[in-house]
Amino acid sequence: FRPASIPGIDTVWNMKESKAVWRGDAHLTPEWRYKEDMLLNDTVAMRWRAVARHANSSLIDAKLTFPEHKVKYDWIPSELCAKSETSLSQLLKYKYLISIEGNDV
Repeated sequence: FRPASIPGIDTVWNMKESKAVWRGDAHLTPEWRYKEDMLLNDTVAMRWRAVARHANSSLIDAKLTFPEHKVKYDWIPSELCAKSETSLSQLLKYKYLISIEGNDV
């Protein structure tokens, strides 16, 4: 845990939502199989498990994102997907930011 502040876009701590947030790319490949590959211990499976386990959580808001150049697969439940791009200022409205091994760690 490292408290930090980004001037100009950050929210004052006591005004932040008392939740953790994570947004990340699904990193899908055509050969990825949802049910079988969820058991793997790789970064893609870790991301999927985090999102699936917290789909209806009141403490953690974890969603998959799909950059413009990627196709959103219709078999992915909508409750696991972010409705739109999440900006840094939107993420900073939460008290806790989750970092899952992959692009950012």
